[in-house]
This record gives sequence, structure tokens and C-alpha cells, in this order.
Amino acid sequence: MDNYQHPKPGKTYISPALPAFGDKTRRVRIASKVLPSTDGYEYVKERDEVVVRQKPDAATYIRAKFLEDTKGVFVLTIQKFSADTGMPYGAGFSFVGEEIGRFCEFLANIQSVSLEHGGSVNISDAELRKIALTSQQAKDLVTDNEELIAEVLRNSVTKSDV
Repeated sequence: MDNYQHPKPGKTYISPALPAFGDKTRRVRIASKVLPSTDGYEYVKERDEVVVRQKPDAATYIRAKFLEDTKGVFVLTIQKFSADTGMPYGAGFSFVGEEIGRFCEFLANIQSVSLEHGGSVNISDAELRKIALTSQQAKDLVTDNEELIAEVLRNSVTKSDV
């Protein structure tokens, strides 16, 4: 099959509108995507030891349930599965509600951290938010400081500066 319930790699699928679970007047959609991979890894208990085992020809399945009107994702599920059998393996997990935003923020923060030196990084979420501005934060910064920015531009910037 080639639909949101049985996705193929290289495509994004979105389900037809479905009635919301609690409020039948709202509509829910399910988006799904398969990320192909040449291999994967899983934790396996061998004797009394937990080891990481390579799982060849694996894929990752991502499913997001969201409200149609706001596009607010309320469940994000990530699961590894075997490309051969289509069966899940290992530990899948779901992010629910506010966890989704924190997960996305974590991924965005990785991109904003300077890694120029070889040492470790230990930085608070509050400090990271000062480094990485969202589009809305950048707009708010300009709006909240419009007069100051205009003054700096009038007095400090020349053509050769730009």
C-alpha cells in the first residue's frame, strides 16, 4: 500500500480528516514519514549484560497526530522497524503535548551552539534561548527596539559599512 498507514520512503503522507477524539466538531490528521537507513541499532540483553546490536536494513517511522485547524501536533511517535518485514523492533517512543515543543527546541538548540573548540558544552536552556532566536523572537526584538535601531541606522551605518 502507499498511504499514511503504510508509508513508503521518500514521501510524506497526511491522512484524511478524522473526527477528534474528545471533540467531534474538530478534525484530526495523521502525518507519517519513513526515513530509510542502511542500518539501525537496538539494545539487546545477552546473559546479564545489555549490549547494542547492529540491525541491518532498518528504517525509522515518524507519525504526528495534529489538529487540522491549528496544525498543533499533540502526539509525535518515532519507531524503528525492519524494512524487510515491516515489523517494529526496539523501543519506540512518543512525545506528547508540551514535550514536542521541548524536543524541537532541543534539536534547534544543537544547531545554535558553537562547537569551535573540542571541549564539552554545558549550557542552560535560558542561555540557549538568548543565542538562538525564533522568527517571532527576532520580530519582537525589532518591534520592541524600533526607535533604538532607527537611531543606530541614522548615525552609525554608511554605504561602506554595508
